[in-house]
Amino acid sequence: MNRQGGGIHRRGSAPVGLLVFVVGVTMIGFAFYLAYQIFLVPPSVRLEAEPGKPIDIGTATESLTTVLVRLLLLVAMAGFGSMIANRGIKLYASNSERNKKAKPEKSETVDK
Repeated sequence: MNRQGGGIHRRGSAPVGLLVFVVGVTMIGFAFYLAYQIFLVPPSVRLEAEPGKPIDIGTATESLTTVLVRLLLLVAMAGFGSMIANRGIKLYASNSERNKKAKPEKSETVDK
């Protein structure tokens, strides 16, 4: 729908922006929850180390690689969640800026 000034007025950008922001924050929270779950497992269990026995280098390397890959994926997920939340904020803010432009301020003139 065209309005004065030739711009297109989008009414749904504020709720969509809020929803996108909530999705981004949820992704960040889920990434932190998964990271917490990774750190709950003690290193001795992760490396399958038994007291009095030598540690198998192959198993230790495989476990360390698995943990590092999971951490990198969690960092990427938190980064994407952050970008999505940022887009939601921008969408929400663009609607409020559009509303400010749509309602011109009354200028006070002093007659002399």
